[in-house]
Amino acid sequence: MNEFDKRIFGKNLKFYMDKKGIDRKQLCNDTGFGYTTVSAWIQGKKYPRIDKIEKLANYFGIPKSYLIDERPDERRTALIERIEKIPESDIPRAEAVLSAVFDDIK
Repeated sequence: MNEFDKRIFGKNLKFYMDKKGIDRKQLCNDTGFGYTTVSAWIQGKKYPRIDKIEKLANYFGIPKSYLIDERPDERRTALIERIEKIPESDIPRAEAVLSAVFDDIK
């Protein structure tokens, strides 16, 4: 894994820890990961295996891509998270509202 990917992962992990209001110790207690390992991830020195990324994504309730991809700005991330929580039955209504908003942006 290259240094850029390690740094991105570390930043994203720290972001979601802060968002959840937990520190390294709490993350380690909740997931069973070692403190030194989590520290190395946050510092961008190491990159976890995919099974660890999946466990973290499940822990935070986010897609794996939110941990490994460069994160868009916080407002977009919050909007995407809200959209992903729309119940199936409300999707047509949400699409109509979003279409109206996007039509105004053009």
